[in-house]
Amino acid sequence: MQQSQGQFGYGNQLVLKDGSQVIGCASSWTDTLPDEYHAATLQSLVDFFGTETTLTILQKSAVLAQIVSPPKMDELGIGHFAVSPAFRRLGVGKLLLSYYAEKAVTLKKSSLVLDVEANNAIAIQFYQSFGFEIVAENTLPAHTLPVTLKPHLHLRLLV
Repeated sequence: MQQSQGQFGYGNQLVLKDGSQVIGCASSWTDTLPDEYHAATLQSLVDFFGTETTLTILQKSAVLAQIVSPPKMDELGIGHFAVSPAFRRLGVGKLLLSYYAEKAVTLKKSSLVLDVEANNAIAIQFYQSFGFEIVAENTLPAHTLPVTLKPHLHLRLLV
């Protein structure tokens, strides 16, 4: 099934390939997401996982939403950022970030934002080398336990 809309739709993903091998990918979103986006995301989850598992995913997502900051009106958010281990330190990550920096300017956004696990020192160092700054640390309130999610840092890059 191919779907252009929603969080998992191909229209919201950037995939870099070397021949047939995926070497990096990321997604982005803005502050306002239309109802169609949410409906398409929900439909793709139900189609892939079924109703019962989708309900579990939605419950866990509600907890995750407490520590991952959505982009503000003047921000472009980056998510699902990954580079294949064999292609790290070769400029693939910088290429992805450069693309989104240009996209933010095109969309008239003032900054890029993303969230990363606070203990992911390599990723944090990479983002900071590109110019991102840590602007907040987000942790789960005690009442959400036993859900185990590590603290996240919210980073911002002015474009």
